[in-house]
Amino acid sequence: MQGVIKMSGKQFLKTLLPSLLLMGSISLFGAAVGDSMLDNGDFQKDADKNSVPDGWNAPGKGISYPAENGNVYLKIDGGKLNNGKSIKLDPDWRAFKLTGKARYDKVVQGKETWETARIAMEFKDKDGKHVDPWPWVFGVTGSSNGQWVNIDHEYIIPPGAVSLSF
Repeated sequence: MQGVIKMSGKQFLKTLLPSLLLMGSISLFGAAVGDSMLDNGDFQKDADKNSVPDGWNAPGKGISYPAENGNVYLKIDGGKLNNGKSIKLDPDWRAFKLTGKARYDKVVQGKETWETARIAMEFKDKDGKHVDPWPWVFGVTGSSNGQWVNIDHEYIIPPGAVSLSF
C-alpha cells in the first residue's frame, strides 16, 4: 500500500467510534450519547502543547498530527504503518459504533486484496490473544479527491473480548 490517508475527529464527537488511521472516537451502545470509548479520539486535547494529542503516540516514520482550519488530525503517510492503540472493554458493553472521517490520496492496493489504507481492529482476551471473529475493516484505495469520507459501522463485542486493539 502506498499513498496518504488523513484522519480528523472534531466533526464526530457524538457517536461511538474508535480511531485508527483516521480521526474519530468510540462510544458504546447503552452509554449516553456522546460518550466515547476512546479518550481524545478527536485529537484536539494537547495539555502540554507538545504537538502530540494527549493519549496518542509520538510522531514517527510516516505518522504526524497536522492541523487544518484549527482541527488536528492523524496523518499516516506510507504503507504498513499504524499508530497502535488499545481500549479496555467493560464487561457490560455488548456493542460499539465506529464513526469518523477519512481523506486519502493515491492509495494503491498491495499484493493481497486486504492491503489497502484501512482501520484494522482486533478483539483480544485477558491473555492478549485474538478473539474471533475478525471485525469488519474500513479499507480504501484510490483517492477521495480532497474530500472527507464518512465512516460509520456498528460492531458486536464477542464473548471473551476484554480489549480492542487498532
